Amino acid sequence: MKNWIALVPEFILIATVGVSVLVWMFRDKATPKTFYTIAKYGVLLVLLSSVVLYDQSFYPKIYENNPYTTLFKSFIYLGALANMSLAVRFFLSTDTASFRFYVLQEISLLFLCAAISFVDVRWLFCCLEVGFLFNYHLIMTENDEEDNMAPAKTLVRYSVLFSLATLVCAFVLSYLAGGGDFQNVAALLQKNPVPFHVYICGAFLIVSVLFKLGAAPFHFCLPTILGRTILPVSGYLALVPVLAYYAVLIILLAHVVNGIYDVLRPAMFVFAVASILVGAVGANTETNLRKMFAYVRIFAVGVVLALLIKFEQNSVFSSFIYLSVCVLTMLGVYAVFYGFKSRGEYLDSMVDVAGVSSSKPFLAAALLIFLFSLLGLPPFLGFLGLLSVVNTLVAQQNYWLIFVVLSGLVVLGAAFLRIIKIIYFDRKNLHFDRVDKGIYLTLAINLFIIAVLMINPKYLMNDIEVALWTLIQ
Repeated sequence: MKNWIALVPEFILIATVGVSVLVWMFRDKATPKTFYTIAKYGVLLVLLSSVVLYDQSFYPKIYENNPYTTLFKSFIYLGALANMSLAVRFFLSTDTASFRFYVLQEISLLFLCAAISFVDVRWLFCCLEVGFLFNYHLIMTENDEEDNMAPAKTLVRYSVLFSLATLVCAFVLSYLAGGGDFQNVAALLQKNPVPFHVYICGAFLIVSVLFKLGAAPFHFCLPTILGRTILPVSGYLALVPVLAYYAVLIILLAHVVNGIYDVLRPAMFVFAVASILVGAVGANTETNLRKMFAYVRIFAVGVVLALLIKFEQNSVFSSFIYLSVCVLTMLGVYAVFYGFKSRGEYLDSMVDVAGVSSSKPFLAAALLIFLFSLLGLPPFLGFLGLLSVVNTLVAQQNYWLIFVVLSGLVVLGAAFLRIIKIIYFDRKNLHFDRVDKGIYLTLAINLFIIAVLMINPKYLMNDIEVALWTLIQ
């Protein structure tokens, strides 16, 4: 029997989009803050209803909610809310429309979060592909320069090809399995021997998710796009969708392709090592701050994949802890980026932020904490994530991967030292604008959360481990 109550969060998101469209059409004086307010209260209601209805499922064989899906949806909605609160500062300061950004973000959230709850590969990938293709429209928000459009057009071409190939694979597997639900597809992939075309279709589902995560060598457009698009879009694409793609990857490994995963492990190893190396080395080649941290994101994805090479409870838990710490820290980094502004222009070049510590000491100190955390230095929160990574790899006796991860962090540290030198020791070139109080408030909240988790890590570890383990079982 269908339980329509379980779809209340989705209906709220659709209604939020509808209200924004009506306001845009019929209200003459809709300010950027108007659409932020609508989106903020809409997503807050969605978050609350998702938590309340965590065990309500629309249709058990198609759409299910459980502690695992609720956990990731909550993180995704919280990340989106944080990015929305920062984004409104951008649209108010530049006096540009925010309707397109907030509506497209809400639509993206709708499809990405729906994909996490589907237990049918056809519906899962239909939602995932639609949500991913909406990224192109987000990228083009307030961005019509030809140089900036080229990477986005390249991304959408490859995205369409990957989406079509993924949907073909999902529907072929569903047809051969006699249904698209996870049990049927998993049973098909567990046959001995697995037919070659079935194996290729199953493997491509994983490759498609790695493409969306931006794992090397699928990273080619990611740094350029995150460096050239407007700051609100860059922050959203860097922080929020990665949580949804990671959740889908865990679901596939646990419930769909587990029968052929032993054969896929060498490929996962290659993707992991390549992402770690590309992320660490690429960060040292950039002078654009947002491009540099796009490579840091690629590095983090590589570490997550390294942990998932051996798919078990500890590896899933450690990968989630590491990714969560990275996303929380990167959110703080992007909040600092909103404070780097001169004469109304947001700065993204390392040269432009030279000497910022002399006039904006709080921003510089916050960035320093985030950099140390991303390197995993004690006593910062990143040390918890790195310690979890090392402990898991030691238990798996993957000493080679430990060497790769630690070596990558050393190389990444060289890039961060350049930032520290520029903001603390180089002569200031520009006069920096006054920082919005909302930016300081966001940074204070972020640092407070980091401090609480540093002092008492059980808030991040104990209950979450139980929710993740329910999926693996």
